[in-house]
Amino acid sequence: MKTYQAMHLRRFPVRLQNRSTGEISEDTITFSIQQLQAAQMVGQSSKELICRAYGREGFAVLDVGKAHKMAVELDLDDLYLQEDEARYEREKAEWMYLYGHMGRVVSG
Repeated sequence: MKTYQAMHLRRFPVRLQNRSTGEISEDTITFSIQQLQAAQMVGQSSKELICRAYGREGFAVLDVGKAHKMAVELDLDDLYLQEDEARYEREKAEWMYLYGHMGRVVSG
């Protein structure tokens, strides 16, 4: 049986300046409506939330554009399977890195 989760997203265009290099760049940041509402509950605007997020990464926000709105529907079963497969591949790569040499026949 398929289960779905509807999410309402807001994607903001952002103009940034790297604090260490001074380089100016453009990026986008996406929040769910729930994240934005939680910020509002503690008196924080979307711009303040964006500035805090980029500030932690060493950027100063020069400008925040108007949010683009989109509703998406996530297939929870597919999402679970994708993450499960990705986790398996990460664990397999880690195991091979640590123990991949074990069990090999060395002729000589």
